[in-house]
Amino acid sequence: MDIFRCGHPKSPENIAPNGANGTCRTCKNARSRERYAANLEESREAVKGRMRKHRGGLRGNANSRKESCPNGHPYDETNTHVAKGGRQCKTCRRKLVMESFERHKEKRVSEQREYYQRNREKLVANSVQWAKDNPERAALTSRLKKQRRRAAGVLTADEWRQIQAQYGHRCLACGSDGPLTIDHVVPVSKGGANTAANVQPLCGPCNSSKGTKTIDYRPATAAV
Repeated sequence: MDIFRCGHPKSPENIAPNGANGTCRTCKNARSRERYAANLEESREAVKGRMRKHRGGLRGNANSRKESCPNGHPYDETNTHVAKGGRQCKTCRRKLVMESFERHKEKRVSEQREYYQRNREKLVANSVQWAKDNPERAALTSRLKKQRRRAAGVLTADEWRQIQAQYGHRCLACGSDGPLTIDHVVPVSKGGANTAANVQPLCGPCNSSKGTKTIDYRPATAAV
């Protein structure tokens, strides 16, 4: 394996993104930490300035008046994360978190397991209490988990809420506004995927009567 002049290996995880295979990430991070520690107050102010610039403050910052993040995602009620006077795009934030998790997956999984073992009783009690306080969300989470075990693909809670809103929170078969259930246009038993493109909202009776038949109640312009 090739190595840098410092002696560290030129592995994919040790090459700085902007280094063009010529910058050791380990050494670069070490130098950054040294500069940060040597000018602590100045460094903290610089970080706060960057956060205000890119996140956008709730007040007194030009970026707070922007309607979308730098990647084009809208700053609406469902896609805005507010923390310490700043805001972030949830879509971009979620992507960064997932990328970070994948880079350090083994370490994070190990830490999570250890934390769960140390605080098992407290975490279980919190989960039970949350389910009691949020029965509808708990039921939806349970249904989504079951669907993930049965079929390929992942339908998220946000996607399911968007699908219901898209059709006015009404059953596409009978038009009722009663409790809606997740119906797969192509049934899972016939190879249908558990994705937003294969899901439509139906009330319980209509979902039951449809059974394992492939019926698409969505308008032709909305069906995928």
